[in-house]
Formats: sequence, structure tokens, C-alpha cells
Amino acid sequence: MESRLFKSVIFSVLLLSLSLTQGCTSTRGPINSPEFERLVINSSDEKVLLFGPGIILPGVDGFELFSNILYSNQNQPGNSAGKGVLVCSDKSFSLYKWDKKNKKYNKDKSIHYKDMQLLELRKFGLGTRIVISDNSLGIYSYEFVEPNESFIDANKNEQAYKLMWKLKNENN
Repeated sequence: MESRLFKSVIFSVLLLSLSLTQGCTSTRGPINSPEFERLVINSSDEKVLLFGPGIILPGVDGFELFSNILYSNQNQPGNSAGKGVLVCSDKSFSLYKWDKKNKKYNKDKSIHYKDMQLLELRKFGLGTRIVISDNSLGIYSYEFVEPNESFIDANKNEQAYKLMWKLKNENN
């Protein structure tokens, strides 16, 4: 019991540290705009089904390496946590980042549902993460976060996971 409480306290402290070190600059852009879908999807044959502010954690398998993300992963080029807008379309799951200078969204990471080898929802305390892997990208953990980016949006993570599971199975 004491060990479980200790892990929950450590997780809360690490989550707070991550939000404080990552939560100050906005890479979300006009996420609440009625034009949002047009800004992220360039094709008329693709539809946005679910979206929200989120974080991608490259090389992290759920919560197993959570403590390392604050230190080792961020010091490796191309392997740092990324913030932006997570988008579930009817074709793929993507992370978009807002380009303030050019006033547009750029797709940072994307994976088609049919290419997903692993799709799981991992839980730790009140937190949830979507874990995805394929041959080319390796393993990644994704989490939708509340608008202030301080807390994981567990409900949206579960909604996204269920939606992606359905679309993955329809495409296979």
C-alpha cells in the first residue's frame, strides 16, 4: 500500500514538472477556431473526427520510463517530447504544431491506422496514455491534455483509443 502511494506521489510530481517545463509556449494555434479542420486537413476526402491539445513522447512505452522523459529523452536530438494538437482523422492519427510566423499548422508526426502494429491504452493512477508503434516510427506514447496543459485528459484519451481501435480494425 505504501509503495503504491509513493508511486502515485512521484508520478504527480513528475507530471507537474513536465507541465511546468513544457507548458509555457503555445504550439496549439487557433484550436478553437471554426476553421480548425480546414487549417489542418488539406484534402477534402479526409475528415477530422477528434482533436485536442496533446503531447507525444517518443521512445516511451506508456508510463514505464516516465521519469527518464524529463532527463535522458530530451537531451537526445529528435527524441524529445513534442506538444501541439493531436488529431484523429478518418485516415490517420497525427500531431500538428502551429507555425506562428506562417500562421498555419504543420504535421509533425502521423501514422495511418492500417500501419499500426501496436495500439494500446495504458493507465497509471488517474493518467492514461495511448501507446502506438509501427516499423518506421518505433514506439511512441501520446496523451491528450486539458486546455491548460497541466493535466492528462483521460476521457479524451479513452475516446481516441476506442475510435482508433475501430478505424484500425476497419482498415485491416
